[in-house]
Amino acid sequence: MVDQVSSQLPLRQASHSLQKGATFWFTGLSGAGKSTLSTAIKHRLDSMLGDTQKVFILDGDVIRKGLNNDLGFSAEDRAENIRRISEVAKLFALSG
Repeated sequence: MVDQVSSQLPLRQASHSLQKGATFWFTGLSGAGKSTLSTAIKHRLDSMLGDTQKVFILDGDVIRKGLNNDLGFSAEDRAENIRRISEVAKLFALSG
């Protein structure tokens, strides 16, 4: 699946330096392919930018085992989970 998605994305070299950070947030049901898609996009961006450290994946399952390991799945905990991940994503984006 990754090779299939990756081969459909155009490969272009960056014509300028990376100046601003950005966040791509994929949502969907468990098993929908969010991690597969984000990994394929990361590999493509790594190739385009010529750097494997400019793109970082914040995987929700990994975040839940670390930063948000004190949260459950109640409505309040889910809202707090999203708030915390949003703050981390904002810090990454601000850092460029």
